[in-house]
Amino acid sequence: MTRDGRLLLLRRTIEPWLGCWDIPGGFCEPDEHPEATVVREVREEAGLEVRVTRPLGVWLDTYGDGVDGGPPDTTMNCYYHAVTLDDRDPVVDPAEASDARWFAASALPEDIAFPAHAGQVLAAWREAVAPDAADAGAGAPD
Repeated sequence: MTRDGRLLLLRRTIEPWLGCWDIPGGFCEPDEHPEATVVREVREEAGLEVRVTRPLGVWLDTYGDGVDGGPPDTTMNCYYHAVTLDDRDPVVDPAEASDARWFAASALPEDIAFPAHAGQVLAAWREAVAPDAADAGAGAPD
């Protein structure tokens, strides 16, 4: 989710990746389209209303430790470009996040949750924004 060419990240208060910055999101509810999940999760986690504008991409990863010594669950992570519908500041749900900040493409934090795929997601987002936006932190597409 972007505003003024900057990406919103939340600092996690839950495992996995407790204390790391994360892209807002979560699991789909039964019969919920991933685009609707984006809108719901951003509202729940950051108190913001958003509009999904287009897909960014899909990445595979794993989640959790597995059950009874088995492998962790494989997840398909769908990412979308989204924009806020107003200028309100994020209000985090303390059960999920301790902080919310807007980051320019050139100033993303190092301690990112789910690094097996999130680095690729952030690189795709950087490439999707205007080349000069990565330097200036402005001009992100809808």
